[in-house]
Amino acid sequence: MQRYINFRRIGRMRRAGQVLSFGGLGLMVLALVLSLGQPEAFGMTMGLALVGLLGSQIGTMLMRRWPERGRSDQVIDAALKGLDRRHSLYHYELGCRHALISPRATMALIPIGEAGIFEWREGTLWRTRLKKGVASGKPSSADRLVDQAERETADLERNLRRRFPERASWEILPILVFCHEQARLERDEAHSAIHLKKLKEYLRNIPRRPPLADAESAALAVSFSSLLQEE
Repeated sequence: MQRYINFRRIGRMRRAGQVLSFGGLGLMVLALVLSLGQPEAFGMTMGLALVGLLGSQIGTMLMRRWPERGRSDQVIDAALKGLDRRHSLYHYELGCRHALISPRATMALIPIGEAGIFEWREGTLWRTRLKKGVASGKPSSADRLVDQAERETADLERNLRRRFPERASWEILPILVFCHEQARLERDEAHSAIHLKKLKEYLRNIPRRPPLADAESAALAVSFSSLLQEE
């Protein structure tokens, strides 16, 4: 399998998260010190505190999304290790988080990191929380995950349409990939969803859809050749 990923970009995002997080905390401490020493400068200290709070929250979000270990690209790479060179996996580069180009289809892999029991009912995805491994409480709608998959799939299609405008139609398959150890999925053949542990075998047997042509796959590979990480 050929993997394309920009480690420098990931490192920059992680460092930006650290700077914003700790810088934001520093601004909030500074605002507290100023409020004690200069109570008349209330407007300035409040502004500093708000900027610090916003920066800290954004930084924390970036650090969670771009950790050194446990990122979704790492767990998907591990799950798909061993696929042959006809498969190309693009991380964070084609409009969606993870795009897989294979001889059977073009896919947007949507990682889901939540625990629980997931099941489809009349086209709607529901999630039941787990408590000590046992279903707890009433099911709640998890359609936001489906919405996210649709957005990422649409972004991937727009990106590919821009690169290959001569192609008349696209058929991109979104696949929800449940990555949490305590995620259980009630299978529904009408929707593409699978647990991470079964992902590789699932991809080998999905129904064929119009894949990228050899020339398109080659052109895409050339565009990102500097990011290639081969097994």
